[in-house]
Amino acid sequence: MADALLKVEDLTITFPGGKGALPWQRQPDVRAVQGVSLEIVPGETLGLVGESGSGKTTIGRAIMRFIEPASGSIRLADFEVTEFGRKTPRAYRRAVQVVFQDPVGSLNPSMTVGDLIG
Repeated sequence: MADALLKVEDLTITFPGGKGALPWQRQPDVRAVQGVSLEIVPGETLGLVGESGSGKTTIGRAIMRFIEPASGSIRLADFEVTEFGRKTPRAYRRAVQVVFQDPVGSLNPSMTVGDLIG
């Protein structure tokens, strides 16, 4: 098997909780993604499939470095992407592409297959 071109290991992404009912209260942080690992080898295409709110877009945004993961590793070839810091190199963003879902063209999960194709 070929070496992984993109390798994500044990990726966890959290978002800060909101304000509580009282000024000194705060909601707990939201763990959007926990422990995700995947590999993509040269010539392979990967699609993330899941219900709305399952973290697909969040994983893509972390791989693209639009958001910072709480923990885990993202490697492109020999580079540890999470070590880029706040300034992600343009070359990285040119090398990696994420195609985000088109909400207009997506399927309605509450409809049956017959309803969708009929």
